[in-house]
Amino acid sequence: MHIIDEERVIFYFSGTGNSLKIAEDLAELTDAKTMNIAPLLEKKSIMMKSETIGFVFPVYDFKAPEVMNQFVSQLKGIESSYLFAICNYGIAPSKSLNKFQKELQKVGGTLDLGLSFQMPHNGIGSGNFSVKRHQQMLAHWEQEKTKIAKKIMKHEKDGIEKSKPLESMKVFLFQGVLFKSIPTFTKLLTKVAFHGWDALAYTANENCNNCGICERICPVHNIHMENGKPIWGDHCANCFACLQWCPQQAITLGNTNLNILRYHHPDVSLEELLKNNKPFSD
Repeated sequence: MHIIDEERVIFYFSGTGNSLKIAEDLAELTDAKTMNIAPLLEKKSIMMKSETIGFVFPVYDFKAPEVMNQFVSQLKGIESSYLFAICNYGIAPSKSLNKFQKELQKVGGTLDLGLSFQMPHNGIGSGNFSVKRHQQMLAHWEQEKTKIAKKIMKHEKDGIEKSKPLESMKVFLFQGVLFKSIPTFTKLLTKVAFHGWDALAYTANENCNNCGICERICPVHNIHMENGKPIWGDHCANCFACLQWCPQQAITLGNTNLNILRYHHPDVSLEELLKNNKPFSD
């Protein structure tokens, strides 16, 4: 059994840097240690001896990434710890925190604080969000992070925040994102209807220069290079790291233009993500 004996620890999962930035900001303000969950997945069973435990993750399909849920299932000894979670979303948080709460409850934990923040969307249709809107999202986090850190240090038990349906509606209707997204999702549904979901598999086009960054950046080691080209396996975490960090913009979903903005957090470097993806040593 692996043991983590940090007084305050913040676990995160991040493909393009949004969650990593949130985790590192909070760690700096609360004197906590950050840990990427990906290298810890192989530990199977993890005994926690921490007073404060945080979880930071992106929202995928209106819930926490499956790898985050898998990681939580490995945890033991969290019953008396102060637990908080910060999820970041591109479109809407929906009930992702409530679903994550259920995963924690399976191993004896309860969220004392659960919050969500909108960060730049980097998936299908992400090109419909303006640069100005992205700047507003990043600025909002910068304005709120100290307040959140103080809540954590005081062990405030506000529970899970209320849902934000009006906020999501404002983005889609008043900023025109919904109407701009119609052509993209029409193309997506048409391709899937005629060719199935496999038609949206990752591919590398002729721009690929065999650099291997996609293989190294994948947090779950789902990519390997074969004859100088990336080959994807069957346990993709859907984090978009390979697509977003490809320096040649050679990676696409099914070789189809789905209006995906090339993005990674401006304050997170490729070297930092690569370093944090390395296997965790005891």
